[in-house]
Amino acid sequence: MSQTAINSLIGDEQKKQLKKKLWEAADVLRDKINVVFQMSYITGFMFYRYLSEQLEEHVNEDLKNDGLKYIYIYSSQVSDKYKDYSIKNLGYFLEPKYSWKEIISKIKKGDATWTIDFKKGMKQIEESDESFKGLFAGVDLDNPKIAKDSAERRRNFEQILESIDSINISFNDKHIDLLGETYEYLLGKFFESSISEAGKYFTPQSVSEIMAKIVTYGKTQAKSVYDPTCGTGSLLFRVYKELNGKVAKIYGQDTDGELIGLAKKNMLLHGIKHDGFSLEQDNTLTSPQHLNTKMEIIVANPPFNASKWMNKKSADEWLGDERFKEWGTVSNDSNADWMFMAHIIYHLVPNGIGATLFDTGILTRGGVEKELRTYAVKNKNVIDTVILLPAKIFNKTGTQACLVVFKKNRTNKDILFINAEDEFVKGKAKNLLGKENINNIVNSYINRKDVEHFSRVVSLDEVIKNDCDLNISNYVQKKVEEVEIDIVSARKQFEENAQKINQLWAKIKEFEDELVEVEDE
Repeated sequence: MSQTAINSLIGDEQKKQLKKKLWEAADVLRDKINVVFQMSYITGFMFYRYLSEQLEEHVNEDLKNDGLKYIYIYSSQVSDKYKDYSIKNLGYFLEPKYSWKEIISKIKKGDATWTIDFKKGMKQIEESDESFKGLFAGVDLDNPKIAKDSAERRRNFEQILESIDSINISFNDKHIDLLGETYEYLLGKFFESSISEAGKYFTPQSVSEIMAKIVTYGKTQAKSVYDPTCGTGSLLFRVYKELNGKVAKIYGQDTDGELIGLAKKNMLLHGIKHDGFSLEQDNTLTSPQHLNTKMEIIVANPPFNASKWMNKKSADEWLGDERFKEWGTVSNDSNADWMFMAHIIYHLVPNGIGATLFDTGILTRGGVEKELRTYAVKNKNVIDTVILLPAKIFNKTGTQACLVVFKKNRTNKDILFINAEDEFVKGKAKNLLGKENINNIVNSYINRKDVEHFSRVVSLDEVIKNDCDLNISNYVQKKVEEVEIDIVSARKQFEENAQKINQLWAKIKEFEDELVEVEDE
């Protein structure tokens, strides 16, 4: 039976309960740690159960002819055999004494040593394969922020683990689609709950969908997909999903180890094998981990206007970097936007495509950024499309964002400008992109035609004449709503107002006359 068929047997109510229980399990952590760590703990525990139960099922299947079970393979000879088997087939191994069942059994017995076993289990999984390194980053059972008293801290974690254990479905490959869906739900739920932090770590699903549809248009598969600031991996997975899983390798990097751990879990819980991705922790600009790999598709939502990116190196030193030397100059230390752009363009294969979110200032700022923008437009001809997105669709900032699409080896001498700032549905805390809005933007990109007040294909000559200013208002005029005036009603209102004003002046004249009489007396 297929995974889809199995999932269809699980009722909507059961799916809701799974999501609800996992979300409520985090109640213990609320107001103690930020959303990234909350997410790290909840998904880390959830993932530990998944890896344990998946391993047990695979090994039990192999052992059934011998009349044995995974939980009993304690002898070193048998254990080593299945360690090799598991790492080869699953990418990791976990000794039975560190299994989810054993951890829960100890908790139910009041045995506090479960924390020691859990730590050893996490370490064993992470050391199994490079892909699992940092998988449990942020899951610190000794974190004093949870509770200063170690016994109270342990009880808090026990409450979370027992809540996860009470979820009555098997956490294994049979339910991988459901677990992936739940994981995606939790990512969105956690980050939506923190308006101040969300946008730093999470790209709204609607924006991810637009980007994925654009970069995969005309494609049925891809050799490589890359996100240099991948966060939780939501953009990468969206592209993978858009191509129905036909991606040979996924690449990503982020400075935050906790986020890389979340991204790895995101991949694995969506059925992407451990050798199908390379997600690394480090600073993309100062320490790129995939420098020698060219990418077919690149998507990114880098930190807007990131400062101090130069890492105390001079501009000349940075120009010695093969990613930037052809540009002739680098951005000031106060803003890394164009350096991310140059990094992305460097990594594209000759016919590659990239889509990146930026603050709209990148389109118009002067100084060295103008030089870089001019080089991108005039010399490299890599900017294919500029899309102005609606305001207030990101939690991280009230600043309006734009989506810039890059293509290498372009032959057309124009840029498509799309003014999509009115393509939204009003929400309570922020604006939302509905299905119709998404389709309007994507179809405009695909059709590449002039639509009054919405999109326009502009020649490079015109852009260059405009000093390579990419401000969309230079090329697509926003529609001004005309207000109909009822002349008869307006005249009547004017006459009524004039009459009231005359009455007021008459009253004022009466007061003036009275004051004069008083003064004369």
